[in-house]
Amino acid sequence: RTQSAAQVRLADIAVRWKPDGEWFGSAAYDLEPAGRKQCAFQAPADCRIINAVVDDLPVRVIPQPTGGFAIPLGSRDLPQRIEIVFTCDGQWQGKMERSTSFVAPMPIDIPVERTLWTVIGEPSDMARRPQLPGTVSAVRQEAYRLESVSSLIDLAADVAAESGGAELDNWYRRWSQRLARSQSRLDRWASASTLDPTSSTDSADAANSANSADTFDLSTFLEMVRTKQNAISERLRVGEATEPQETHGHWVDLTDVTLTACGLAELEESDAPSTATVARAMFVGARERMEFRYESRAVSQFWQRVALMLVIGGLLLTLAMLRSHVPLGEWCARWPYLFGVLAGLAWWLWLPPSFLGWVIVAISMIGAVRLPAASQRWPRVTEHGTTVIRNGG
Repeated sequence: RTQSAAQVRLADIAVRWKPDGEWFGSAAYDLEPAGRKQCAFQAPADCRIINAVVDDLPVRVIPQPTGGFAIPLGSRDLPQRIEIVFTCDGQWQGKMERSTSFVAPMPIDIPVERTLWTVIGEPSDMARRPQLPGTVSAVRQEAYRLESVSSLIDLAADVAAESGGAELDNWYRRWSQRLARSQSRLDRWASASTLDPTSSTDSADAANSANSADTFDLSTFLEMVRTKQNAISERLRVGEATEPQETHGHWVDLTDVTLTACGLAELEESDAPSTATVARAMFVGARERMEFRYESRAVSQFWQRVALMLVIGGLLLTLAMLRSHVPLGEWCARWPYLFGVLAGLAWWLWLPPSFLGWVIVAISMIGAVRLPAASQRWPRVTEHGTTVIRNGG
């Protein structure tokens, strides 16, 4: 019952963003090879592959003459998980920017059914929770992982039964342990009643699920998976999947950042700081690039300082008017461009379109050059109450 054409059931990509803006990535691809000997990947020119694993066994990355690289596969019939740890340069846009992008290797000529993205951590100047398109909750994301593993076990059960022997035992042990790990995480979330309220109404699910009108019932979903997997284990005459002992597996220490090519679920639980931001997204099809939007503290603080300067300037101007006993109209006549500059800055900060504020500032400054203050008549009230008209110059 395996597919006649190869496909990646799930591309699970995660990046760990360090406070200085540098980042590392990990990706897991649940692949149905359909007779292929290797899987070719396209990668950005600045992307460096640090480690590659196929079904828990290290493999050699084969550079391709046309660019990219290839990963040799094991079995040509049974599903396999390709795991890659990588890092890329040149994606960090700087502290004053409000967006950056991450890229990951992606199969060249093999279709991808679904892509998960996880972004962990943030630059030290990030002020607010980042915005990702296709945002989903942690529960929904883990459910996609479990669904991928369960469907591939079901799809390859007939081939596994025909293979038999040690190959069947090794293959089923690996995949049943992945299934058990994912089930265990979802069981903990379900028992603790800590589901994200958005997990039943995620926008990505509404757009991409055939059953988008229904709420996501985690308990029912887990029960369905267990029932199906029990039937498969009986058909294959193997034991029910049990969760293995906790292990780091193929963890790679990258200058104080630890990554694993397992969807980074373990990293989220054990290695990410408690204060780190974790953003999650899901896309139908391949998605090798992720645009990551956020608000920089540097930009936010700059606006706050400008606003504070406007407030202080307004207060000082009010005090000066009160002290000189000059009506507001006289002040406007004396320094019309000053009020124009203040109005333009206020428009730029708080009103759309913001560029119009700078237009107002520019017009006011041009007026100040063409109409100098010294050429205007300035009324001054003396301490005896008499008004003296002083001619500028």
